[in-house]
Amino acid sequence: MNSTRSCSRLIALLAALVVSFAAHVAIAEDPPKAPGPVTYTLKSFDGSEFHVVRVDLTQAAISSVWKDKAGTPLMTFENARKQLRESDIEPLFMTNAGIFTPSVAPGGLYVESGEVRVPINRRNGEGNFHLKPNGIFYIDSAGAHVEDTDRVTDEMTKTMQVATQSGPLLLRDGEIHEKFQIESENKKLRSGVGVVSSTEIYFVLSQENVNFHHLARFFRDELKCGDALYLDGEISRFYLQNEPAFQPGVEQFAAMLVVTSK
Repeated sequence: MNSTRSCSRLIALLAALVVSFAAHVAIAEDPPKAPGPVTYTLKSFDGSEFHVVRVDLTQAAISSVWKDKAGTPLMTFENARKQLRESDIEPLFMTNAGIFTPSVAPGGLYVESGEVRVPINRRNGEGNFHLKPNGIFYIDSAGAHVEDTDRVTDEMTKTMQVATQSGPLLLRDGEIHEKFQIESENKKLRSGVGVVSSTEIYFVLSQENVNFHHLARFFRDELKCGDALYLDGEISRFYLQNEPAFQPGVEQFAAMLVVTSK
C-alpha cells in the first residue's frame, strides 16, 4: 500500500515538473511582441476616449504630402496613398497636418522634403490658429519637436525636413496653454500631436467632443508629453493600414502627415 502511494506521488511530481517545464519552454519560444513603428490604442481618460497612435522614429519615418505632380491638392487619404504607392511607398499611418485656408493651402509654415512650401505665419487674427501661442511640429536631424512659433526662427526652418504650423499650442514645456479653461463648454472633436522625446511621438484623435484643456491634460498626464500641438477639429481623421475603422473616406484636407517604415 505504501509503495502504491509513493508511486502515485512520484507520478504526480513528475507530471508537475513536465507541466512547469512546458510552460517555461512556451514562454521562451513566445516572448512578448515588441512595439512596432506604429502602435494604435483606444484610451480612456477623465470620462472620454481617445484614439492614440504612437510612432517610434527609430523604426519609422515621417513625411508630408500636399499636392500631386500637377500641383493640385491631393485632399484625400486615397489620393495620397495612390501617389505614394507610385514611388513604392506604403503608408502605415496618415492624418491631416493642421489648419488650412479656404484655398486649400496650409495656414502657416509647411515644409515638405526639406523645402519650405509655405512660410511661417506670425500674424494675429481670429480662430484657433491665432489663439497664441500657436506652434510648429517639425522633424529635423535631431528628431521630432513641437515648438512655440515665437521660438522658431526663419534660419531654423532651413534645417527642417518636415514641418506643419497650427494652433493653439496645447503644451509648452509641460505647461497647459494659459487661455484654456478646465470647465470650458467649447467642446468639439479634436486632434493633436505630442512629443515625449526626439523619437517618441503621439498622434491623438478624440472619440467624442472635448475642450482644449481636456485634450492638453490627456497629452500631459496620460501620454507624458512635454510639448503638444492642436492640429484640427471636426474634420480630423486617421488612416491606419491594418485597422478597418480607419480607412480612406470622404475627407477633404490640405497637407497630410505620413508615417512609413524605415
